[in-house]
Amino acid sequence: MQGTCGPEEAQHGSRLLQSVKQEQADSESSGSSRAVLSQWPCRQPELDQSEAQHDVPMVLLQTSKVVTPTFQIGGANTNSCSSGCKVTSKLACTTAASSLGMPLLRDSAFPSGCHVSDGFVLFNAHSTGSAFSGARPICGPCTATTTTTTITCTCTTPHTGTAGHNQMQCSNGETRHCGSNEACYAVSPFTYGSWTDGCAITCTCTTPNAGTAGHNQIQCTNGETRHCNSNEACWTSSPFTYGSWTDNCRQINR
Repeated sequence: MQGTCGPEEAQHGSRLLQSVKQEQADSESSGSSRAVLSQWPCRQPELDQSEAQHDVPMVLLQTSKVVTPTFQIGGANTNSCSSGCKVTSKLACTTAASSLGMPLLRDSAFPSGCHVSDGFVLFNAHSTGSAFSGARPICGPCTATTTTTTITCTCTTPHTGTAGHNQMQCSNGETRHCGSNEACYAVSPFTYGSWTDGCAITCTCTTPNAGTAGHNQIQCTNGETRHCNSNEACWTSSPFTYGSWTDNCRQINR
């Protein structure tokens, strides 16, 4: 990797750009389309698709299409934008060069991303770059950041009953209710739309922990009356979700 430019190399780079502009003028007058630059001194190498570092010569790309500018040129000797955001991709830099009516030189040193120097638009693939006298960053629209907020709901009175007692309040301002035969059972917030995480048919032991057969009845909010197995007691004193029988019926060993 080549190092940071010193004063002599920087002066040489400036003279190089002047010679390129003269070569471009000579080529246009002679009808030739050739405009190839020699290596820029002490420039940062570019990463190719395999992410291997290598030196790539700068090539002058003619831009003939002029579109309505959506980019602006930042202050001299800076490496940031006071308005808008730095252009950091080659595709956007090509668009900026066309928008500003300037030719594009790919792969240069100094400020990172897309910038202007001596009437040319240049792109530096270095991740940070640095300010350089005479180089001005090109600034464009900032990419919008989308923030996703998860809406949650909370049971107003968890486990207190079905219709009339199964209200939920959601963070988007909505007030909703579970189904008429469901209780709002969740004791912590749950995601809006995941109603089964907050609403369910629940059951209650009629006489908790009172014995086995004849004393292990279960009453559910869908109207069902059930019983634990003959050798099991319905032991829990709190409502439980329909179907979770093994969690609420316990075998009693005599």
